[in-house]
Amino acid sequence: MWLLRQLEFTRYNNCVRVEGVTAESDDLRGEIEQRQASLEDLPGRVEEATDELKWKERTDDVKVSLIDKTSFTIREIQFSDKSDLASFKLPAQNCTFLTLHEDPDIPQGSKLYTIGNSSGLGYTVTAGIFSGYQSIDSQRLIQTEASINPGNSGGPLIKENGNVVGVNTLVLKGTQGIGFAIPADVIKREFSHLSNN
Repeated sequence: MWLLRQLEFTRYNNCVRVEGVTAESDDLRGEIEQRQASLEDLPGRVEEATDELKWKERTDDVKVSLIDKTSFTIREIQFSDKSDLASFKLPAQNCTFLTLHEDPDIPQGSKLYTIGNSSGLGYTVTAGIFSGYQSIDSQRLIQTEASINPGNSGGPLIKENGNVVGVNTLVLKGTQGIGFAIPADVIKREFSHLSNN
């Protein structure tokens, strides 16, 4: 791309130097400006296309495995338009389940747990406390010191009684022990159909 732009500028400069400003040089200048505008927009278009590919890759063939080694392939997934959340129905019978804790008033210092496959270590539980609520990009999130790692982000953040208070979503870069979860009331609001199943 850089070489192409340099060649166009060289061609334009040669044309103006030899013949002065002409209709041809004006056309060349217009082409250069159009290409520059297109190149300036390129990073955004590449990022958008990459995001689409990532979502396609994540949803093409989602496999869910239970602790008893039973596995399922899930194809029907609903995504939230507002939050980093997805929902699907597991085609299994007699599964134990966790209940959403919709009360937003969690006492500060309450013990919380995460469940997941932290960094590929299967069926791992980590513990921490509820540090408080924080607002990030206009979204209210639960702050916790319970370890959130690749593999348990997207998993439940639960109280000692097993009720889900949120879904683990991100960590504060460059820190240790500062993680965030999307609160249960947001999950309930985004996927109201869950209350009927």
